[in-house]
Amino acid sequence: MRRSLLLLGMCLLVFGVAFAARIAFVPDVVAVAYAEAPQSIWALETAFLLQSIENIALAGAAITLALIIGTLLWPMITRSPQKPQG
Repeated sequence: MRRSLLLLGMCLLVFGVAFAARIAFVPDVVAVAYAEAPQSIWALETAFLLQSIENIALAGAAITLALIIGTLLWPMITRSPQKPQG
């Protein structure tokens, strides 16, 4: 359980760092090829890379959280019903 919480924390940390870097370095750049105003290619590539890292980290956090919840709920789901005494 401790390792899964560590993995969840690391995923959230990577997401936070990538999000902060994207906001700090390329705040007004949209990470798509089409935009109303022309954008420099390095800024577009940087925003795309950082957005990709954010998405991967969030997907890892979501999968880890689902596994943690499943691990905690599994004993309650698979518990056999008690036979009545008598």
